[in-house]
Amino acid sequence: MNKPLSVMVQEAKAEVMTVINRIGLPVELADLVLSSVLSDVRGQLTLEVLNYSKKIEQEINKQEGDENG
Repeated sequence: MNKPLSVMVQEAKAEVMTVINRIGLPVELADLVLSSVLSDVRGQLTLEVLNYSKKIEQEINKQEGDENG
């Protein structure tokens, strides 16, 4: 079963914080690292959503072409 995005983000934050705590980064650096990781995740998710919506649009166009052709 797929988890909601909010749950996946919270799990990712927890994992990043575990690693940060394990290596003993100062709080200021920990915030920067966490922010950077979440920014990268957000960017990757945006790309995946855009790619998926392009695939859906292509499938819709293909089906409309089949119906009209």
